[in-house]
Amino acid sequence: GARVHQVSQDKLYQFLWRPRPACLLDDEEKRQVTKNLRRYERKFMEADRIREREERQRVEAEQEQQMKEFYDRVDQRHVAMAERRAAAGLPPLSYDSDDESNMVVME
Repeated sequence: GARVHQVSQDKLYQFLWRPRPACLLDDEEKRQVTKNLRRYERKFMEADRIREREERQRVEAEQEQQMKEFYDRVDQRHVAMAERRAAAGLPPLSYDSDDESNMVVME
């Protein structure tokens, strides 16, 4: 970062940062924590995996909802366009090869 303050001191031999507070655990509790560290790690990793899975499921559900809304909107647009074309007397854009009315017989 940027230097905020600078003071030159003659014969500065030692600089002590703020002192650390005494540990709240006694020696036996420290040994127990060290001994059970792997178990704690597994517990927290499992909690992280669960949280990540829930987040991934939430995002996937949100994306699925957005896709559904998009395709619903596209379908609405297609219906509206077909109605406008029918009102204007134009043929539909989609072509059905099984529909006999789409056939033109020329002699």
